[in-house]
Amino acid sequence: IQKPAFPWEFYMYRQLDQRISGRERSSYGFAHKIHLYSDCSILVCDYLANGTLQDVINSYLVIGKSMEEVLCMYYTTEMLHMIDTLHDVGLIHGDFKPDNLLICYSR
Repeated sequence: IQKPAFPWEFYMYRQLDQRISGRERSSYGFAHKIHLYSDCSILVCDYLANGTLQDVINSYLVIGKSMEEVLCMYYTTEMLHMIDTLHDVGLIHGDFKPDNLLICYSR
């Protein structure tokens, strides 16, 4: 739920649908529809049980440990690849942070 209403995010999901295809598209999550009201908007997205990268970071903080270097390298590489893909199709994210990065493990 966004307050005030913010239809731009849904528009950007549609741009992702048009500009990125195949396996790479799934890295950005999917928004199926938006409900717009005068004071807020509700974006309907797929549920991803693994949460965000910020959730992963916080889980390490709670137990007083640091994330393994190889895992940090993995997430960094994935983030850089995602930004590169966005830039390749002419999009700028503008709010790229751990809280906005959904964790989806593919098999």
